[in-house]
Amino acid sequence: QAMPWLESARHFSVAPMLRRWHDVAGARIHAHGGGIFFAHGRSWWVGETEKVSADSSHGIACYSSVDLERWRNEGIVLHNSDVRGLGGEVASSSGWVMERPKVLFNARTGLFVMWFHLERSRSYSLNAAGVATSSTPCGRYSFRHALRPGGLRSFDATLFQDSHRLAYRVQDVEHKAVVILRLSADFLNASAAPVSVLHERREAPCLFRWAGRYHLLTSGLTWWNPNPAALHVADSLRGPWTHVGNPFLQSPAGGGPEQRGKRAAATSFHSQPAFVLVYTSERQEQVALLMADRWCPRGERCSQPWCTCLLQATYLWQQLLPPAAAARSAAPLPPLVVAWKPRWRPPAPHQSTLAGVAAATQTALPPFPPSPPQPPPPPPSPPPAPSVCHTWCTSHPEPWEQRCRWQACAACEPCGDRGSIGGGRRS
Repeated sequence: QAMPWLESARHFSVAPMLRRWHDVAGARIHAHGGGIFFAHGRSWWVGETEKVSADSSHGIACYSSVDLERWRNEGIVLHNSDVRGLGGEVASSSGWVMERPKVLFNARTGLFVMWFHLERSRSYSLNAAGVATSSTPCGRYSFRHALRPGGLRSFDATLFQDSHRLAYRVQDVEHKAVVILRLSADFLNASAAPVSVLHERREAPCLFRWAGRYHLLTSGLTWWNPNPAALHVADSLRGPWTHVGNPFLQSPAGGGPEQRGKRAAATSFHSQPAFVLVYTSERQEQVALLMADRWCPRGERCSQPWCTCLLQATYLWQQLLPPAAAARSAAPLPPLVVAWKPRWRPPAPHQSTLAGVAAATQTALPPFPPSPPQPPPPPPSPPPAPSVCHTWCTSHPEPWEQRCRWQACAACEPCGDRGSIGGGRRS
């Protein structure tokens, strides 16, 4: 059966993501604020489960893919009940808030290490991070500890691993600055001394390297409401960081006011960055894939810890491209920009990319379902034979086909002496 979001032309469409995005089983995908990593010949996407009203049911889910288009639900890998706060604190009945999970593979220990933003329900008074580990990409993760990295209270955060395999945590510290900390050799702790500090009030950090330079994409502080993104670049993780503008380009003016507003640069196409995935495609080209969340996709305003509109949260994926490849503009543009593409296909990762750094520890994985062929058109249904069964069924309000199936009349042929219908009445 063809996927509803995968067109026969094999063009990936952002439109279904803006509404609801479904996995290969047809269920809605819930991996909000997440990130993707490669291992064992697949892409693995970890993210928050549905933001329901009860935080106690909030957890971390994982999905797998071979092409970044079709995703299979691998289940919840970290449950709310598995988590403890600072010093082993047990959650109240309201549970924990677990946001923006990211995973790195540690070649030294052979473990996949997950970091996430940890809070006490919706009071947002803990301002800490949680750490969990697993021996497999989407196996059950074991909670290790909660901490305040660098001794700092933090909110949104991400992970980044450089080409020399050193790992870093990038975190919004008390909505006052964005701080980069180096992780320990086992990735379970962070250094006390910052690598660098961006002295701006930003959140939702996404750190990645492109064309030999470091890029830091962030959003403003407006709760769940969209705002203009900002891109900073540096030649070293130690800085200095230079602001180069908003990478989102104003989209064409077509469509109504609502659609134009949701494609506006001032709202980052009505989204907030979650992660930037840099990888090598099948064509040996470098790709920078922006993963973002549309927290209140219908345009509702939400300026508190939780709103009902979060139940409808969707996603926005677009490609970051050099300006010459994206659009023309008379004004100076950042080194990478996001131009609105209503329909496109993310380049499939190269096999060496999918192998990831954990290839040496690969274990047997169940096969991923092949791409579904386009189903042939169904044969025309033959007209039913004029029969007693047909006459009886059509005299009732229910569809006669349903009545025939109910009484086991194949193709609704004459009932003959097949017995009674509807509790003893004869056909």
